[in-house]
Amino acid sequence: MVSLTQSNVDFYSELSPAEQWFECFAHSLSLLAPTLDLSQVQTALETHLSQRVERVLPRLANIEDPEQWLSLILKANFLIRLWRTKDEPVVVAMNVSGGHLIPQSQHEMIKSPEFSKARKDLGISKHWCLTIQNLEQAPSKDELLDILYAQLDSESECGVIDLG
Repeated sequence: MVSLTQSNVDFYSELSPAEQWFECFAHSLSLLAPTLDLSQVQTALETHLSQRVERVLPRLANIEDPEQWLSLILKANFLIRLWRTKDEPVVVAMNVSGGHLIPQSQHEMIKSPEFSKARKDLGISKHWCLTIQNLEQAPSKDELLDILYAQLDSESECGVIDLG
């Protein structure tokens, strides 16, 4: 399971190094979005991604955990909240990986109309795949924040952020 919210930042042992790095970054800047309601998550995913839910549901360790639904079915390791203006938060689903191949294939999947409809039902505006292979060359907090806000300004709903 991957932690999505501020209330669950204790799951470092279950995260990949890239996910740990991103979670530390997001937590330190209070970017992690609040936990979504389980019934809302289940309804949206069962409505728009029913075949995927049927296929992936047996792999959920805890079907009562909305974060597992989002991680395994929607491909959202984290939900972050960025701000266009003071009163306009934008919720972004993040798929964080330490490799290049997985984000590219998942990017194709998350661009589908079904994934888009599920995100809209959940109040998620954008979905990005972030890849970082070498954590020793990770950008600073300020640099990564600039990268995320530049991506937010992009017209596309989905994107890949390759940090090398």
